[in-house]
Amino acid sequence: MNEQINVKILKSKLTIEDHKKILNYLDIPIFNETETTINYWTGDKNKDAYKGSPGKLVFYKDNKIYVGYTSGRTYDIISLCQVRLNLLNKKSNFLDAINFILECTNIQSKSVQRINKPNVCNWQSNLEKFIRFKNNESISQEYDDSILLNFSNSYYEGWINEGISIQSMIKYEIRYYDYTNQIIIPCRNKDGNLIGIRCRNLHPDRINYAKYIPLILFNNKCYKFNTNNEFYGIYYNWPAIKKKKEVILVEGEKSVLKADTWFNTNSNVLALYGSQLGSHRRNQLVKMGVNKVILALDNDFHNIGDKEYDAFEKKIFSLGKLFKGYAKVSVIYNNIGLKNAYKCSPFDFTLNEYKMLYDNQEAL
Repeated sequence: MNEQINVKILKSKLTIEDHKKILNYLDIPIFNETETTINYWTGDKNKDAYKGSPGKLVFYKDNKIYVGYTSGRTYDIISLCQVRLNLLNKKSNFLDAINFILECTNIQSKSVQRINKPNVCNWQSNLEKFIRFKNNESISQEYDDSILLNFSNSYYEGWINEGISIQSMIKYEIRYYDYTNQIIIPCRNKDGNLIGIRCRNLHPDRINYAKYIPLILFNNKCYKFNTNNEFYGIYYNWPAIKKKKEVILVEGEKSVLKADTWFNTNSNVLALYGSQLGSHRRNQLVKMGVNKVILALDNDFHNIGDKEYDAFEKKIFSLGKLFKGYAKVSVIYNNIGLKNAYKCSPFDFTLNEYKMLYDNQEAL
């Protein structure tokens, strides 16, 4: 019967209350709720959710999409159910997830059955999409640049104190949203089109559930984008990357800004918006002629050889495998004993310390 389910109709029938009910059955409790979002606790379920930092799963009510800010992944309700059920050791495929949703909500399968219609489609539009997918091109939504005029040209003192220059923040169009106390971080694709805007929360209550979130305005318009498909800094740095045939991959936007402060137009640094990569972005780099990739992720370990280091090493090797047969890969990390390095990007140190880390990079 489920083969006949119209997924689009099913998702459209789900109310906000249905979503809450489903996540309750998935043992994912609500941390707090606003007019536009629901923030869910995804940490240790044996701990009191209200005495620690909340998990970073955010549900956007306008388009009913879930964003995991730790994993950097975006889910609809079906994919979220499938992932969560498997984590709960309840082996689940796509159809199992649909069954689970129907059971949780008491929606009758008859009301969401697919109706067979003549196969009429917009062939020209579909052909264009196919060509873009085949060529591994991003099809992210593009936004009007004029939105940036709504924010002030003020620059966060904390970032200045960390060594990020005002000149680099001007270049990357960093702004400040006075009303919400957020740093505005526009993201442009390789062609310079504005494809999304991220915010760095500065208010302690907001930081508790996520440092970085998509910009959401009062009209509920959300400037989010698929961070798994894009690089931060590619518009400005692709000429240097193409010239050097080398790219340095970091996790966050701050590292790109710090690199620009040091190297300006010679910077070949791109941010992943996390620590995931995937074949789509790898292929973008290969198309740019990259033959050497340097991984410069955050040092998520205290000491070399501890359990955290083992997890860090596993993550590095997993990323490195993506480039097998495409490019040489090396890694920059704190292998020289710098102090206070836990959770730090290689670009969080001084320029001289960074150069030492760079000179001591290790080939995979």
